[in-house]
Amino acid sequence: MRCPVCQSEKPKILKGYEKDFLCKCLNCSLIYSNKKPTSQELEDTYSKYNYLDNKHPEATIKKVSNISKRVFSLNKPVNVLDIGCGDGLYLDQFKSFGCKTYATEFNERLTKIAEEKGHEIVGLGLYPELKKDLLVDTIIFTEIIEHINEQVKCLNHFKKLLSKNGIIFITTPNFSALERRLFKKDWEYLCYPEHLCYFSTKTLNKTMERCGFRKLFSYTEGISMAAIIIYLQRKGYNNNDNNLERKSQIIQELASERPILRYLKNQTNFFLNATRLGTKIVAAYAKNN
Repeated sequence: MRCPVCQSEKPKILKGYEKDFLCKCLNCSLIYSNKKPTSQELEDTYSKYNYLDNKHPEATIKKVSNISKRVFSLNKPVNVLDIGCGDGLYLDQFKSFGCKTYATEFNERLTKIAEEKGHEIVGLGLYPELKKDLLVDTIIFTEIIEHINEQVKCLNHFKKLLSKNGIIFITTPNFSALERRLFKKDWEYLCYPEHLCYFSTKTLNKTMERCGFRKLFSYTEGISMAAIIIYLQRKGYNNNDNNLERKSQIIQELASERPILRYLKNQTNFFLNATRLGTKIVAAYAKNN
């Protein structure tokens, strides 16, 4: 299979990651699945999603609020488009800033939730159907780019939808994360056929440059308590504990509320950002004109 970004046919199989069919492109260094999933594999995977059972902890809502303010400050958008908006957590923030909000989704039930919140649905999937001559100032593309293997096609389409000073905001798991280095094949985010491409800050920047964008900011953040818990489960620890997800939320909330824990969390994030070892990549890019 060709590299989804540079189309090179020079993959190197990654030993130890055979269950996810991972290889590394010897041309652009992207990590990707060397197997194209069948329609049945994708249906079997995504049909198991419980799309309506996502209650966000307070710490998550606060984090989204803070990063939304930062993204908004980059170009003060009049309108915003969220690709795969979920229950509209990001769009809710931008709507509160006075933006006109548009969305696509992959699930019809979630589109109804977004519409009830006042967000205009402009299509199902990756390719929105905007009105003629409508351009958007900001595109939100969070936790999606790793699910596809047509990044260049998708990003080039987004570029056409952006206004002159338009930006795109992206989050995605970081393949260079400390957790992935420690947990290896048992890292939570390795999950074929759900995730098909894995980025580092370097390969994401190169991909965006290839598609006509320039970096505004890029960093990694956090250690995922969920990833640690899932790793322990896979290794046979706490398999009968049904409250592990709630415990993860409690730990996150405590880390935000208690001064000493908040300090330790901030110091940890500072180290992870400096070393590019955080669990998640958080980045914004401007359209080149």
